[in-house]
Amino acid sequence: MHDASASIPFRSIAAAVAEAIAVPGDGGLTLRLYRLRAGRRGGPVVLWGHCGSSAAGSYLPLLTRLAADADVFAFDARGHGGSDAPQPSSLPPGDGVEPLYAPNRFARDVAAIARTVAALAPGRPIHYAAHSLNAAALLRLGACMPEDFAALPWGNFALFEPPLFPPPQTASYAEAREKNRMLIARTLVRRRIWAGPDMLVDYLFGRGIFAAFSREDLRTHIAATLRPRPDGTFELACSPEIEAAMYAGFGEDSTWRCLPRFPYPDRVHMIGGDPDAGADRDWVTAIVLEAAARLPGARISVWRDHGHFMVFGDPARAADTVRALYADS
Repeated sequence: MHDASASIPFRSIAAAVAEAIAVPGDGGLTLRLYRLRAGRRGGPVVLWGHCGSSAAGSYLPLLTRLAADADVFAFDARGHGGSDAPQPSSLPPGDGVEPLYAPNRFARDVAAIARTVAALAPGRPIHYAAHSLNAAALLRLGACMPEDFAALPWGNFALFEPPLFPPPQTASYAEAREKNRMLIARTLVRRRIWAGPDMLVDYLFGRGIFAAFSREDLRTHIAATLRPRPDGTFELACSPEIEAAMYAGFGEDSTWRCLPRFPYPDRVHMIGGDPDAGADRDWVTAIVLEAAARLPGARISVWRDHGHFMVFGDPARAADTVRALYADS
């Protein structure tokens, strides 16, 4: 069932920095949850979810800042980092069989992770913050699976650009459809094997969306997402096939349609990039304001001169945004 490389022990955050906990995810996959050793035990609980193709360790510049005053948890989603990463085709198709990288799978995984965090930090609300993929997974859990969501001790939510695909009647639909199609096509031809991390850092630094990273932070991200192979080379922990399947899975509007049923819109702070970023803007940036309008009472912020990778571009500002979730607790 599993990709052969998954047998190589790998974690996106080093053991010296975080304790790792294995969590059973939806359908039996094992997910990797981390608890930062520098975090303040007994302090406010923060659970961080990463964006697609990255991993928990990609956000260490943010997480280490939060650890100064919070008990910080982060996790690798299915198909990412140190979590199980079966290839999309490894589950036989059939009636009623949910694809491995469908939105419902990611949502139920968030619930499983949150249940484990609640057991490790009893009696404290879980303030959930996430970027892109796992921001959308949280909204799907709350809006489409209300019983699973309500069983958990949630606090407040900071959601950085969740990819909520719009329906055909919305103004941004045509742009979202075309840009998601192009993203899937580019992803499927992505190079997966590299001689070493430095080679990939040199290749990506300053290019496109990776212009948001400093070289040091890009090196941190690559260390969290490039897994060693027995022959001494390295491969993407999130394979192009997994990444493309994930983008395709989130390229439909069911979460958007459920969104008004999210139970705590007044606890949500949704953060979007600059909608006037130009022709190269991400489709997710294009729809954030439309999506946020479907959560009456939610707080909405726009970071001018920032795109979809805003958290990497300004981790200090992102940390301040997350801290505001529990400033009065």
